[in-house]
Amino acid sequence: MKTAGVVEIPHIAVSESEYAEGRWERLGGDREFPRLALVSALIDKFANGNGAVLDLGCGTGALARGVCNGTKRLYLGIDISSEIIRTAREEAPPCAGFWVWNLEKGLPDDVKARAPFAVIVFSEVLYELEEPLRIVRGCEDLLRPDGVFVYSVWDPRRNKTLLRRLVAYGRLLFDVELRTGSGRPWRVMVQNPRARDTAPTIGHPRKSRLLRWLLGPRRCCG
Repeated sequence: MKTAGVVEIPHIAVSESEYAEGRWERLGGDREFPRLALVSALIDKFANGNGAVLDLGCGTGALARGVCNGTKRLYLGIDISSEIIRTAREEAPPCAGFWVWNLEKGLPDDVKARAPFAVIVFSEVLYELEEPLRIVRGCEDLLRPDGVFVYSVWDPRRNKTLLRRLVAYGRLLFDVELRTGSGRPWRVMVQNPRARDTAPTIGHPRKSRLLRWLLGPRRCCG
């Protein structure tokens, strides 16, 4: 299958077949509500009003509906699967736009032209890339001066090398590990990539009323 904006390489075909088989549904649905709601709340906090949001590895656009709700905020989502993006476009709110794209190539010029972004989200995507830090570095120039990265990473133990590299990249503003209703472990972080110390600056996550409400006492493993 050939899709504009995508180079046909083996892992794209795998992504399409996995989506058709329903294997990526684990990233959405009611059981993943705590994680998605947390990421949406962090976007609201750091976007400062109507700041634009770029979601890399957006899937079917689950974040778009929360991010755009009641705002004029621009949301742009990128994913490698044309089937996934087709679904995202069918359910998209008016403020959202979606691209089929292989991030190994960098970012589409049309997306770069819409910079700067208040928040760039890396949604379960960096461990799928051959050079994840190259993509992260390439996104830094697309942030506005007070912009942040939001990382959402599945299975922190399996991806501990990647996480160490991300933590070392800039100052962490927020950092928590959690388990959702599905029992899957996640790590969610917010980072200022232009500052190079790593001390969290908004307090210990377990003291957050927001987290207690979203996760419940038995689900937070931070």
